Amino acid sequence: MTTPETEFAQAMAALGGDSPTAVAVALGDGITRQVVEYWQARGRVPFERAPLVEARCWERGCQIDVALLCPDKTWRRIKDKKWPNPAGRPLVDFASEAV
Repeated sequence: MTTPETEFAQAMAALGGDSPTAVAVALGDGITRQVVEYWQARGRVPFERAPLVEARCWERGCQIDVALLCPDKTWRRIKDKKWPNPAGRPLVDFASEAV
């Protein structure tokens, strides 16, 4: 069974293994080693960064899903041919959470 913890561990392994510096470099977008270390201490990625993690993992052949990384959010997808996941670009559905 896939849990947020196992999905997070798979994502970190795909992006650089035990090296927070390698994960930060793989992610880019201003992510630092310290940020990755914080995520590792918490055992999860903040939902704001989950799409970036998903995209970088898919680019490396690891099929990570934001809905499994951050199951506490309601995710929707929009078609986007540039997005590596063929299901489309993930977006948080804040409207459904407000109901």
